[in-house]
Amino acid sequence: MGNDYAQTRPYERGFHPIYLWGAAYVLFTYAYPFLGAFVTSWENDLGSVLSLVCLGIPLILLVVNIIIAIKERNTLDRRYFFNTALLIKYAMIPFFLVGGCLILLMGLLTFTPVVIMIFVGPMAVAILSAMGWISMVGSAPLTIAYLNRSLKDKKNGKLFAVIIGIMQFFFGLDVLGIIISAFKERRFIKLTICVFAALVLLFVGIVVWIVWQILAA
Repeated sequence: MGNDYAQTRPYERGFHPIYLWGAAYVLFTYAYPFLGAFVTSWENDLGSVLSLVCLGIPLILLVVNIIIAIKERNTLDRRYFFNTALLIKYAMIPFFLVGGCLILLMGLLTFTPVVIMIFVGPMAVAILSAMGWISMVGSAPLTIAYLNRSLKDKKNGKLFAVIIGIMQFFFGLDVLGIIISAFKERRFIKLTICVFAALVLLFVGIVVWIVWQILAA
């Protein structure tokens, strides 16, 4: 299997430093919109510079995850990568739900009689979508590192790894990919069932609400 693979640290239950990074990733992602709005209120050059830095936080987090995945790809057990990716994916679900609602709202406001929204709406949709996509893809390196390790461990096949890897670049499918991986790994099954059930109920609720609104119109 090669010298690098032989040096893999054995998996141990409990705390690992990479989990702390996963938690920090989530906190920074949730915080950066508020930090950006806060420093923008500073009417000086420092506020302008820091606002740009805040906008770049998702990209910075992505780069850090790429570095971690490349550096540790031959030393960490696949379950460390998987646990961290799952932590990020599940914890970020509310963030993307709220972001999706904001994008939908901005899109709908584009068609209102307010003239300025014809220009502001599409721009806001584009910016929110881009920032959200970068935040989503930010955890992809860890998931791909897990898939790479799972291939070496002969836990998953090539087709499975390729499909789940591609899913990491699409909204919603990235979470579905980690859910499928959780069942295949037989890890966090109860938590995953609860998350999946909540998402299904939310989807059904939205469909029922839309149908109700159409019938009531």
